[in-house]
Amino acid sequence: MLFCLQAVLQLATDESPGVRREVCIAFCQLISVHPELLQNQLPQLIEYMLASNQDSDEEVALEAAEFWLAYCESELGIELLQPVLNRLIPILMKNMIFDEYDEEVQAAEEAELQQDQPDSDKDIRPTHSKHSRHQHDNNHVEATANGEGGDSG
Repeated sequence: MLFCLQAVLQLATDESPGVRREVCIAFCQLISVHPELLQNQLPQLIEYMLASNQDSDEEVALEAAEFWLAYCESELGIELLQPVLNRLIPILMKNMIFDEYDEEVQAAEEAELQQDQPDSDKDIRPTHSKHSRHQHDNNHVEATANGEGGDSG
């Protein structure tokens, strides 16, 4: 197994995107099956995967993204990731693929764009209206419970 790991480590710097993609797949499989084999190389491996997440080849970046899931599912501690989270999270967010027509994404983007604009009068809901309606509903429930109102027939 160590021979396999050494071979993968040698291929990690290959020029070919296809080879680098396979290296990312191998690291994902190794960390899933034998995380203890990678423990000594984890800091370097984490840096390699961060760089691979930003690879110009989309398939390499996609396979590198799978590494983080495999890492989190492994028995390795999260503490090694904590120092790189400030770099990892923006990379993962940048590489996320959203459906153009996803209504939630569109609504979030709209809200983000409107964040700097002041609220118009129609966007501001009066707080007393909600309170009054809630109080009216409570009074109706109490009156019905006491037999004072509601349908008695």
